[in-house]
Amino acid sequence: MRAQFYALFVTSLCGLSTSRSISKRQQAAQPAPSSAELPPPGTPGIGTTVVATFNGGTMGNTAAQTMAATPPPAAGQAQAPADINLVVLNFALTLENLESQFYQDALALFPPQVMQQAGLSAFQATAITQQIQRQLIDEQSHVSTLQAAIQGAGATPFAGCQYNFRSVLTDPVTFLSSARSIEAAGVSAYIGGASLITNPAVLGAAATILPIEARHSSILNMFSGGSTSPQSYDIPLSPPQVLAVVGGLLQNCQASDLGLTANQPLSVIDGVSQSTLFTTGSILQFQTSAQIQNLQANTLSCQMLYGGTTNAIVMPASSCIIPAQVAGGPTNGIAAVFLTSNAQPLSTNIASQPQNVVAGPALIFVDSNQQDVLPQLFAINNLNLKSLPTANLAAAALTPQRAIGVNRRVEISNDGASASSKSLEADVGSSETESAMFPPGCNEELKKMSWSAMPKGVIQSPSQVKGTKD
Repeated sequence: MRAQFYALFVTSLCGLSTSRSISKRQQAAQPAPSSAELPPPGTPGIGTTVVATFNGGTMGNTAAQTMAATPPPAAGQAQAPADINLVVLNFALTLENLESQFYQDALALFPPQVMQQAGLSAFQATAITQQIQRQLIDEQSHVSTLQAAIQGAGATPFAGCQYNFRSVLTDPVTFLSSARSIEAAGVSAYIGGASLITNPAVLGAAATILPIEARHSSILNMFSGGSTSPQSYDIPLSPPQVLAVVGGLLQNCQASDLGLTANQPLSVIDGVSQSTLFTTGSILQFQTSAQIQNLQANTLSCQMLYGGTTNAIVMPASSCIIPAQVAGGPTNGIAAVFLTSNAQPLSTNIASQPQNVVAGPALIFVDSNQQDVLPQLFAINNLNLKSLPTANLAAAALTPQRAIGVNRRVEISNDGASASSKSLEADVGSSETESAMFPPGCNEELKKMSWSAMPKGVIQSPSQVKGTKD
């Protein structure tokens, strides 16, 4: 039996390593979860390793588990404060490296002919390929600039994260919607980071990168069927908030490696369609790995931040509805959705936000201005959609990765030849061919919109949890 569409799903984080003194290659494997209800370990991302899902009605009685954090210094030991400018620069570098690798992998996996097999026209495939090539050059240049700035300050650029795009490079259309969300997170990260920078030279360097990221975001809005500039203002996000959005794509590193903390990821879907195609009036459903103790579902709030607003729109988490109007106009474009412990509204001023965030944000898109002409040029005819569903990036952090036998990696030869791929042993064992993992175009999967469905492992009914009854 499907749970009521407004049901709230909250998960509990288990087994995250708390030791920074052990090198990553020497870290022992996490012990297997004892409960049969837990999924197998997934690929580690920032802030999560293994999740278990609980019925919202029982989470208040769930034994609290301690979330991993950097251990405090021992008594008598002083911890030198980090240079906030270097923290922001290294965080920006990590995001730029993520974007650069993401685009490089996508271009190798999805040449124009594969995009056409996925339902895009020759014009669409060519235009998208050319633009992504341009954006890759931009991101690589940003990486070099940030590395030089960090080295100029006498520090070493951070290079401790690896990237896992398995959940967002399954097919060309999923790539496009994921790129839209990643670039939007990057724009918000630069705006939020600017408020933390104290060095005018660093601020000036960041100011030259931000407009380029915003242009990328506008074009990806259009490629996804949305307005190029749906709102007059963007949404600032703090580094911990940005990590809640993209942290699941980072692996083999922790937020503390960057001198940061990370908010818990939040998965948001439309509770009626069980998809991420959001419209005004959508009633939202959540999944998170946040630690909840002595809280009942009816005490939690859903908060939506929109560009140009002073405070978030606050509603009970059990009846969180996308409004038709925001700031005197129709709802259109991006929203940052949070799960909070009370109804005290969040502000767009990240320096004065209350400390009541349980999880999030998740970035969602509502493309309600269907009269825009430019986005119609990139509508994918065989999907029968005017705009693409939002990429559920949190699924990479909350859902254990599908077991595969081959982990496809792309290599670009130094002589400029076409991309070739090699097979590596996967971290988890099973047997599945590359052709099954990356079927050309994935037409049938796209038509069914299976790629935008609720993440695997989310409990939709208490009866799905072993040992429970309806």
